[in-house]
Amino acid sequence: ALIVCWFIGFFGLLCLLDLFCPYKKRAASAFWNRNLHPSRRRQSSRQASVSVGKSIDLDVLPTSEDQPIGLYIHIPYCRRRCRYCNFAIVPIGTRPFTEYSSSSPLALPDDATRGFEKMNDSYLQCLVTELQRIQRKTNGTKIPLESIYFGGGTPSLAPIDTIATILKEAYIHDHAPFCLRPGAEISIEMDPGTFTRNKLQKLKDLGINRISL
Repeated sequence: ALIVCWFIGFFGLLCLLDLFCPYKKRAASAFWNRNLHPSRRRQSSRQASVSVGKSIDLDVLPTSEDQPIGLYIHIPYCRRRCRYCNFAIVPIGTRPFTEYSSSSPLALPDDATRGFEKMNDSYLQCLVTELQRIQRKTNGTKIPLESIYFGGGTPSLAPIDTIATILKEAYIHDHAPFCLRPGAEISIEMDPGTFTRNKLQKLKDLGINRISL
């Protein structure tokens, strides 16, 4: 009887360790980041990729139309940080910034809203600056894209104005460093509860033709 009780207790302790061990969670998270995250899977099939919002090696950018690439744009906003997450994110809470725009803000102009606006404006300027650096490197030669992927974070938390500006600076404006190949895919990661039907229609109007839920 004592042996049976000892065995049951030992097995129960192993189960608890397995459940709460942070190392196992970090290992699972690392495996997800390295192998399973949608942006990693999509980029692995590309001839090359450029990540805006992360460090860029401008010396390896292809400039030939025979070398189409995928563009990854990082949007760091999340409602909160999940326990298993080690992505580069900024938790912004549950305030209704989801459809904020300069012309029709949903949130009241309180400290939280002004703080989000300031952070968003600063991050957007950083992205635009990186895209302009790419443009100077290519000397006016547009790089053909077969995909644009907005990852994060939760990109659906970004204001419509922000997404629109990024797309204009990436490939729409004459001075943009990129162009789209026929049939190019523009994807955005979205979480349920972070967008409305109205925002979804606005994203579609901007040219986004794929969402990842």
